[in-house]
Amino acid sequence: MFTLASRSSKVDHAPYVPTLKENNVRKGFFEPPDFTSFRDNLPAYLREFAAFAYKTGWRRGEICGLEWKQVDLDRGTVRLNPGETKNNSERIAYLDSELVNMLSCKFTERKRLGALQPPNQRPIRLDSNQKEKRHWRNKPM
Repeated sequence: MFTLASRSSKVDHAPYVPTLKENNVRKGFFEPPDFTSFRDNLPAYLREFAAFAYKTGWRRGEICGLEWKQVDLDRGTVRLNPGETKNNSERIAYLDSELVNMLSCKFTERKRLGALQPPNQRPIRLDSNQKEKRHWRNKPM
């Protein structure tokens, strides 16, 4: 504030305000073998969700809000549009073969079930049990 006031000649000079040292180094990352072991011990309805989150680094809300129109299986990408992310910037995830196969199976399953809406306008469900989903979705992480 003082810098802006000083630039516009509202005050003669801006006082010195020391900044505090930040120590926000992130810790607790999984190495691939550790994650595989962790995922294999999860309930079945969470395994695909966890794999997608681990490989993309996306937040829970970003994953839960995905729709088929954001997925390009031919290019192997999933896109978050500006305004859908924490910092309001577009983000594209390039999918590995496991995630492409997983999403292809989900897309095929939607077509097989004869969804009333076109698949590109429906949310993607990376879990199969709605009751259990409500249980974990409302829990803080």
